[in-house]
Amino acid sequence: MGNLKHLKAYIVIIIALFISFTSRAQSKYKPEHQLNYQKVDEKFLHFGFTLGINQMDFAVYNSGNTEARSEQVKFSNGFTVGIISEIRINNDFSFRFLPGLEFGERIISYKELEYEQTKIESVLINFPFLLKYKAKRINNYRPYIIGGLAYKIDVQAQKRLDIDKEILVRMKSSDVYIELGTGLDFYLPYFKLGVELKFAFGLFDVLNHDLDKKNPGYEEYTNAIEKVNSKIFSLCLNFE
Repeated sequence: MGNLKHLKAYIVIIIALFISFTSRAQSKYKPEHQLNYQKVDEKFLHFGFTLGINQMDFAVYNSGNTEARSEQVKFSNGFTVGIISEIRINNDFSFRFLPGLEFGERIISYKELEYEQTKIESVLINFPFLLKYKAKRINNYRPYIIGGLAYKIDVQAQKRLDIDKEILVRMKSSDVYIELGTGLDFYLPYFKLGVELKFAFGLFDVLNHDLDKKNPGYEEYTNAIEKVNSKIFSLCLNFE
């Protein structure tokens, strides 16, 4: 239920930003303005690359089975890099596939346990399949919204606990995400630059509940949590 409320809130934010972009663009429309790089939107297939920063987060739900509790998640900025491939459907819609890598780190804090935090580093191979809707082009910029599903594989997921590195819980290596975003394309003389804000919400519990029998004595760090859902916020620059 908590994830659903967050998802609804993010959808409202994305729609509001999209309406704001569109209304501002229309108010500045000048029919005589010279249009840059028009051919990119006429191609059936085109490519590019994306660079950005991200913040990986967890929604942690305590089990209540022990006195130990997870209190909060701390995160730091990571980065994203990927390849863009887009297939044109019509003037307004296109299908996008953006395979790439996402690097990030999260720290889960605890109370009533010997170690007060556990660190989770992630390197995600991302396979998003997205539908892009573009508003009417206004001079040399065009707002859009984007959404779809993504399959992510964490190649950094730990197979064993590592007490020295504060790795006291393990995460599953894969998850399916809903991705929603909004952005603004700027048409420059020789390429198109997109500024994109995107939210990704993991659909499944990514906590590995199987205890590490080779490292006994740290079961409470896993047992204190009922489930963990992953969230990723990204701000990217798309070059096409």
